[in-house]
Amino acid sequence: MQATTVFLAEPANAKLLTGEKTRIGSSFVMFLLALIFIIGAVSAGYFLYTRYAQHQALLTEGKQTRGVITDGFEETSRNFYVIESKRYHVEYRYTVAGQTYTGSQDIDGGLYEDLGLQAPVTVAFLPGNPGVAELAGEYTDDTDYRNSLLILGALTLGAMLIATYFLFKDARNRRLSRQGQILNGTLLSAAGQYYRRTLNVTFRYEFRTPLGTTLTGARTVKRNDLKKSPVPAMGTPVKVLYVNDKLHRIL
Repeated sequence: MQATTVFLAEPANAKLLTGEKTRIGSSFVMFLLALIFIIGAVSAGYFLYTRYAQHQALLTEGKQTRGVITDGFEETSRNFYVIESKRYHVEYRYTVAGQTYTGSQDIDGGLYEDLGLQAPVTVAFLPGNPGVAELAGEYTDDTDYRNSLLILGALTLGAMLIATYFLFKDARNRRLSRQGQILNGTLLSAAGQYYRRTLNVTFRYEFRTPLGTTLTGARTVKRNDLKKSPVPAMGTPVKVLYVNDKLHRIL
């Protein structure tokens, strides 16, 4: 009866009240998601190191040859619909030991204006891998290199932070499940907001700790099942999983 007399913000937690379930969340899912992002971080890190190593090798070991601009374009984009940025890109052709190769890279706007179709350029290439090349000499430009490091570095860091988030979230779930005690509480408010056809409801709750302190908290949950039903009213009984004053969660 207990599981049916209170409102559950997350219906899947009903089994905690009946003893059919001993923990919240799933370590398998959390570790799988973390692993996916760790693999992404390692992959981005590999490409980051490769790009850095190739650029340094071109500076220290690269040989130069003549090439010609074969194509190029100027592109304007807006970030967040406010900040306007321009991209300048060129493609070039060069020949090493009788074999023709093609390369491309983003460059600075000033250099782009100085170059046109069929414009001669200097190209640095790796003797052991002539397909790896960059504009060199008076045409040297680090725009593409710097952008690559920035993007790949951000991807690496971002993926690692997301993986850490999933592992941290699982650790919290395990601690709540292992150390938490179920207390009575009341609902203060329930407010829903749609995002891409998904109803996200934020539940604010209040409860008293075993020492008599009154605490409040909030949790946002996907509740598409409430799309055609009224949200619970203020004062509705709820259950709270409590570890300490800083770690608690509405069930």
